[in-house]
Amino acid sequence: MRSRRPVLSLAAVVLAIAAAIASGAPEERVLRNEDVVRMLVSGKTAAEISDSIRRSRTAFDLSDEMVVELRIAGVPPGVLEAMRERQAEIDLSTEPPAQPAGPRKAEAAILVSIEGPEPGAPPRLSLPLRIDDETSRALQMDPAAPDRAVTRAAVFLACRTADHVPDQWRSKSALGRDFVGVARHRMLDFRAVEIPEAPASPSRKPAAVDLPAELSAPVEPGIAHDLVVGIAVEVGGRFLQIASARLDGAIPPPEGLRLTAGIRPGDPWPTVALSAAPRSAP
Repeated sequence: MRSRRPVLSLAAVVLAIAAAIASGAPEERVLRNEDVVRMLVSGKTAAEISDSIRRSRTAFDLSDEMVVELRIAGVPPGVLEAMRERQAEIDLSTEPPAQPAGPRKAEAAILVSIEGPEPGAPPRLSLPLRIDDETSRALQMDPAAPDRAVTRAAVFLACRTADHVPDQWRSKSALGRDFVGVARHRMLDFRAVEIPEAPASPSRKPAAVDLPAELSAPVEPGIAHDLVVGIAVEVGGRFLQIASARLDGAIPPPEGLRLTAGIRPGDPWPTVALSAAPRSAP
């Protein structure tokens, strides 16, 4: 079994965050993890950041993995403690009263067929075994990261509709540690396969990968879903999105929805073409 090691994902984007900071910008109404990092990079002291946290509404993701990322980004222990205390207060004040169980919501299935370059062909791809310098910069990976081996490939189905995205969505998605390539989403289905050639191989020959041929998920029928079908690769223990296609406003009928995602070769990464004319699922 290959080892999985945490990477400096937040640390790698600190410089990008710093470039986007405007001096004297007004304080956010709801503070999130990214806002704490922005304050840190802007030069605020730990005491100032902690004071802002205690006076603000917050929606922090304090899962174990995200706390590791915050520490890597340089967030001081005192600020982390202030984040925990304030988030606990917010959670207690907003916890809804227990409700009796009601009738189960109706569900419709979204089925996505994954096809190769030719209609009906299996989704077989050639993927690079390692991330080169140019691709690393494009993905905004940590330039000091020694491990650039591509270890797994995946296809995924997600929903970007704002009110469908769960709280602390990063900790609930296999793509949550991709701070560059993905928007807020609810992950509906994610299927990964191993790269068949050992990542330690010095060969630069691309690896042939057979992707899963289908994605599926139950969703609420009769309402609009902003769907995304994409491809991700695992590098250094985290998945990065490399290609995707969107279908906004898709409304599944009660009998379900069938889509087709055509995978096309590219250099260095493939592309995805998502059918915009779904038909009723069997």
